[in-house]
Amino acid sequence: MTGKILKYSLLLVITGIMSYSQKVNTLYNIDLLTSSVAMLVGSNGSILRTDNGGLSWFGYNSGSNGTLYSNIIIDEYNAAAVGENGLVLVTTNGGKIWVNINSNVTTDLIDITAIDHFNWIACGDSGTIIKSLNEGLTWQKINSHVTENLKCVVFINSFEGFIVGDNSAFLHTMDCGSTWSAIDIGIGTVNLSGIAMLNSTDGTITGESGLLLTTRDGGETWFTGTQVFNYNFNDITFSSSNTGVAVGNNGQAARTTDGGITWNAVITGSNVNKMSVEFANEYSGILVNHDGTTNYTYDGGSTWSESPIFGIEIDKAISSGNNDIEQIITGQNYPNPFNPATNISYTLPFSAEVTVKIFDITGKEISIIAKEYQAGGVHSVRFDGSGLSSGMYICSVTASYNGQKFSKYIKMMLTK
Repeated sequence: MTGKILKYSLLLVITGIMSYSQKVNTLYNIDLLTSSVAMLVGSNGSILRTDNGGLSWFGYNSGSNGTLYSNIIIDEYNAAAVGENGLVLVTTNGGKIWVNINSNVTTDLIDITAIDHFNWIACGDSGTIIKSLNEGLTWQKINSHVTENLKCVVFINSFEGFIVGDNSAFLHTMDCGSTWSAIDIGIGTVNLSGIAMLNSTDGTITGESGLLLTTRDGGETWFTGTQVFNYNFNDITFSSSNTGVAVGNNGQAARTTDGGITWNAVITGSNVNKMSVEFANEYSGILVNHDGTTNYTYDGGSTWSESPIFGIEIDKAISSGNNDIEQIITGQNYPNPFNPATNISYTLPFSAEVTVKIFDITGKEISIIAKEYQAGGVHSVRFDGSGLSSGMYICSVTASYNGQKFSKYIKMMLTK
């Protein structure tokens, strides 16, 4: 890591870190490393990071006032962002220092993805595609053979990737992005904004006027679901092979649980334009709004909240390096997912007054299943969700000891 920073020494920008306590004017993209660690980018060179699932965000001085449209997190230390006029920023220390890299293009860069740790691809206006073979240190321009504005790039493995853009632009590569071929997908002239490919054949594209089209043959033919949407979609992602979420203007969002065959409208809590959505796993996701706010889900996108609410405390407990919560009380439920009952087991290192509660994903208390003095050691309680609907539920185990309270939070998925 140190050696790479020295290579960048002539390009270093003045940087700093500050606590983020107010809204950013405009947000465009978010990328999640885990359910706790995420970065988002926006106008005026804005780069924000959370290490506790959104409980708090920190703003980094990127050294640029340019608009950033997309970003990627490679690992705990390495990340990149791209934006207007060919802007490329790279960090190798988790965001504390950002380096302005010569991209060799001046057109706006709209999206970036990592094929692997070393190979990165970005795309943008006027058919622009650039590629780095060395973790963003240098970039070369790739001939796309098209002039349309390119909006989204994805790779399904180390060789095969796809790009979509305006005027139904649909590009395909089989050689790690070195060469691209344009495919006529037969849907007329439509501006495409997002693509999610599960494999070489199965995927969904989205775009203007509520467009949501799914393919099962690598883009040769496309079909649409029965639900009609009116506003432009801006982004799409899948958290599993069946579950996907698309977000768009005027608060519009749609969700599928059958791989894109059918889509249903989802309420996200506000009517502002939704710009980007990303999942860390099958259940936990964050979307960013054009007005600088964020929404959170812990049930695969079925419900969204305007703040982390209860689930954020879970991520905080799991991710915080100087928090003793997880070290003091350990536990898990089995089976998980469950239907209709599950056994919740936990270990107390000391005797204490213990309360075990169940909450739904909004933080509403469902029941108290234990409230008593318990000796140190292993304990187990049973939770029956027969009268509840499918979704994410939270079990909190709180132990009061010597004037202090220690809690363990357990995510449980009820599937019926």
